[in-house]
Amino acid sequence: TLEITESMLVDDLDKTLKLLNGLRQRNVSISIDDFGTGYSSLSYLYNLPVQTLKIDRTFTRPMDSSPKHGKIVQAIIQLAHQLGFATVTEGVESAQHVGLLRRFNCDFGQGYWFSRPQPVPEASRWLALHAPINTATRHSED
Repeated sequence: TLEITESMLVDDLDKTLKLLNGLRQRNVSISIDDFGTGYSSLSYLYNLPVQTLKIDRTFTRPMDSSPKHGKIVQAIIQLAHQLGFATVTEGVESAQHVGLLRRFNCDFGQGYWFSRPQPVPEASRWLALHAPINTATRHSED
């Protein structure tokens, strides 16, 4: 997945579309990072070959004390789903955030609630212990 920021989109839309469509032809997923904080127009959403919107943490962090922030996150998630995009919410730091995002049907969360950033060796050990088994490569003796 390649993450692009909204601000990247405003420079040269035609050039950006050509580049992103070329990447999609190579099976690279495109995600708009920090959605809602840039200068882009909503019209970009139906012109770009995007699969995911990442909702910026500036909307997430105040959700537990500001219902308006929660409503913005919920609206972005609904819009994304109506356009066929997956959603990732950044800045998930509390059980309340997780509960709200589940209620809003957010697809993925990212933040300190799940884990703080880790050096590669620690992250590799964690993944070895917790990553799901890939059933496509698993052989059965049945």
